[in-house]
Amino acid sequence: MSETPPKESVAAKQPQNVLLKSTVLYTITSFLSKGIVFLMIPIYVRWMSKEEYGDFSNMLSWLTVLSGITFMNMHLFIMNRYEKDRRSNYKNLLGGYVATLLVDAALLVPVLIFREQVAMFTRLAPYQMILIGLYLVTTPMFVNYSGYLRADYQLKKYVGVNLLSAFSTALLSVLFLMGSSPSQRLQAFSLGQVLPFMGLGFFFLLVVVLKKTPLNKNAVKSSLSFGLAMIPHLIGIMVISKIDRIMIMQMVGPAATAEYALANNVALILTTFSAALSTAMVPWMIKQIKAGNLRSACKPFANQLVLLMGAVVVISLAAPELIRIWAGAQYEPVILIIAPLLFGVVMTHTYTLIYNVEMVYDKKATLIYSSLLAAGFNILTNYLFIPMFGYQAAAYTTMASNALLMVMHLRTVVAMKKQAAIPIRLIFQVMGASVLLLYPIRFLYRFFWFRWMLVVALGLGGCYFLWTRRDKLFKRQNKDDSALTLSQ
Repeated sequence: MSETPPKESVAAKQPQNVLLKSTVLYTITSFLSKGIVFLMIPIYVRWMSKEEYGDFSNMLSWLTVLSGITFMNMHLFIMNRYEKDRRSNYKNLLGGYVATLLVDAALLVPVLIFREQVAMFTRLAPYQMILIGLYLVTTPMFVNYSGYLRADYQLKKYVGVNLLSAFSTALLSVLFLMGSSPSQRLQAFSLGQVLPFMGLGFFFLLVVVLKKTPLNKNAVKSSLSFGLAMIPHLIGIMVISKIDRIMIMQMVGPAATAEYALANNVALILTTFSAALSTAMVPWMIKQIKAGNLRSACKPFANQLVLLMGAVVVISLAAPELIRIWAGAQYEPVILIIAPLLFGVVMTHTYTLIYNVEMVYDKKATLIYSSLLAAGFNILTNYLFIPMFGYQAAAYTTMASNALLMVMHLRTVVAMKKQAAIPIRLIFQVMGASVLLLYPIRFLYRFFWFRWMLVVALGLGGCYFLWTRRDKLFKRQNKDDSALTLSQ
């Protein structure tokens, strides 16, 4: 039976401020979802030992790496195809899911054959390997269907589904921790962390199947063509973002992994803010670049960098009290690595914006090359410096890897002669400040009152900066931008 033609696109009926409204809702959803994660971590780390939390962080790192690669950014393919062929949305959803299953099979079959060797290499328990495998085959439809809801501007459903996943994960994790014995606590917590996503993935798969959607070979082929080309780039990005925790687990142990993972969760504050800024900026920036208005993109870019650097300094100065209140005295050693992790987020934000210039001009080969080179650099420096300086070295090697990736992307844009869109001088000033401020911030940790006077002053200054330049930081977009946003 042929697929039921969809209703007229919701996006087509939206008022002129549709993208502004959607950007605000997506930003609020992102803050709420990540805020729930952030607020629940103090409960988790006090309930579990460092070793247990470290074991879970190792599993989560492998799950993130493998899902990030095998999911192949298929939700972007779904969003792109939505505008090009709205009558085939469910065919594309099913085709994208089948394409993901094929990639999963190519990964999981060798794992099953060599499971003992894989378990020894990854430091994963058998139940963790099973949970990761189930996650990989069930969750892609949740991610892809969320992309479809966003493309169709079904804002309430999109927000509801994402908040449901965050709340249910927190609730199940706490209930499973309360109801499990100490010997089963880690297994129960791990299940609570992945079960909601697996359940939602299975639910949306049923939604697509019950629509009597036919499996279209061309949809599968198109999905594979898009996804397989993304894998090298995704490998590089996943390695830079997660390999540090995996290597710490193997080279130091679960307690050190727990400390490093918790420090990264503090950096989640800035990561969420960065994502909100880029969500608002990127569609407008891409439109300006395509229209040839390169210089108009430069000043908002610069304003965002200044704002993020201010946020880094504020959070870094407040780190001692933040860690003691949030995670307890047992995690105090992580205070010293908060600043380099936060500066790394600024560099990630910078190359994310630069990356869009390359995407407009279809420079995928340079994207892959840059990502793989930076990933290799990260692995090498972790291998050299973690044994010499301890797990804390990973914060600095990751910061350096993000800086290298940023410079590689910047080099490509300069070679394309599109550097007018990028505040190059400010970027290098930010890099220099990131290095020069590391020691002064650590030095100020011994002066409580002076630090907090700076925190208050910088916080008020940041609020004033944000308010006076809000139009340049969050570019107002109109309906004509919708297709542009979805095509990226």
